[in-house]
Amino acid sequence: MPKRRRRPKLGIKTFHLIFISISVLLSVGVAVWAFDFAQQVSRPVGYVLTGVGAILFGLALVAYEIIFIRKLKDL
Repeated sequence: MPKRRRRPKLGIKTFHLIFISISVLLSVGVAVWAFDFAQQVSRPVGYVLTGVGAILFGLALVAYEIIFIRKLKDL
């Protein structure tokens, strides 16, 4: 019987950290897009609010990731 190759496993903790980091980058991208697009339209209020919301959401994700990393050290 041939030996099976061991594939490196991506643990749930590592996946969680990667997923949250990508989400932070996505929220920054949405904020940049919203503020850039707000300069091109005649009524930019909705886009400005979207940009502010994306920034706040990104900051909340960063805070969550910091808390998660601290708890991860305790495990």
